[in-house]
Amino acid sequence: MLVSFLSYPLIGQAGNVALSSANAIVYHIFTGDGSSTGHLYLHFSASLVAIVLSSFIMWSVI
Repeated sequence: MLVSFLSYPLIGQAGNVALSSANAIVYHIFTGDGSSTGHLYLHFSASLVAIVLSSFIMWSVI
């Protein structure tokens, strides 16, 4: 139960990173503009923070 309880935020944030990665790559391929990588780093950093915070909240609840 503990593993499945902690894996929910990881699954959600992995989906968020995958979606923003795909968007950034497709945008870069079709426009040649590399500014989307900054947007990708922002999403990646936000998902790392969300994983840490949600893990902390779940550990404090348990």
